[in-house]
Amino acid sequence: MRIVRGLTPARDALSRSAPAGLGGDEDRERLVRSIVDDVARRGDAALLEYTERFDGVVPARWEVAGEQLTAARKSLDPALAATIEMAAERIRDFHAGQKQSLGSGQNAPMGWRFRPIDRVGVYAPGGTATLPSSLLMTAIP
Repeated sequence: MRIVRGLTPARDALSRSAPAGLGGDEDRERLVRSIVDDVARRGDAALLEYTERFDGVVPARWEVAGEQLTAARKSLDPALAATIEMAAERIRDFHAGQKQSLGSGQNAPMGWRFRPIDRVGVYAPGGTATLPSSLLMTAIP
């Protein structure tokens, strides 16, 4: 975590501009595609490089141990924990309702294909603005 003090340094830290020389949407799409392809090709080695490059950290391991999760949960302020749990419940309810509404459109049939997976990795940014909501809305569905 990085502590930023003062309006100007905070504004600078929060203004995430594209890397130098990166133009419009097509250039960004090309950059993102190259990263995704690199991760598909090189796996964890590429993930480690990008994590260090973008987040400035090198995790000792990818999977968070159960004890770490328990300790982190216990360290939360009870009001914050309750708020996160309420948000998680609402997100679950939303997606449960979303499943039920599939195929009920007026103009065209809609549908989803559900495929079970054994494990999943989730990237939850933690740089200038740690957002638990990003993790919840990515991992819960």
